[in-house]
Amino acid sequence: MACANLITGKHIYDAMNIIAQVDKKGGPIVKSVLMAARKNGENKGFTEDRMFVKTSIVNKRNSHKKLDIKGRGKMGVITVPRCSLVITLEERSAADYYKMIMAGKAPGGVAHTMRKFLY
Repeated sequence: MACANLITGKHIYDAMNIIAQVDKKGGPIVKSVLMAARKNGENKGFTEDRMFVKTSIVNKRNSHKKLDIKGRGKMGVITVPRCSLVITLEERSAADYYKMIMAGKAPGGVAHTMRKFLY
C-alpha cells in the first residue's frame, strides 16, 4: 500500500482527494481508514478544517495459516499474508494554520473560503 505514504503531512481534504484518484488495490482501503480516522477526530473534538494527517504507517501483521488439501490424502500449509494500516491525525493551532494560508500552502477548498473572507 504505497498510497498511504502519499498522504503523510497533508490536510485531510487534500488526503481524501489524493486517495480518491489512486487506481491501486489499496486505494479504497486507505480511503475507508482515513474516513474512520476523520470521524474519530471529530468525536474527540478536532475541527475538520484544521485536521492534518500526522503519520500513516503500513506494517506486516501475523499471517493467517490455512490448510491446502491436495490429492491422494496429502496436504500442505498456506500462509496468507496480512498487513495493518495506522493513520494518525493531528489538529494544528489557528496561528500555524493562518501562517500556512498566508504562505499559500492551504488546501484548495479552505483557501478559497478564506479568500472570500479576506477580499
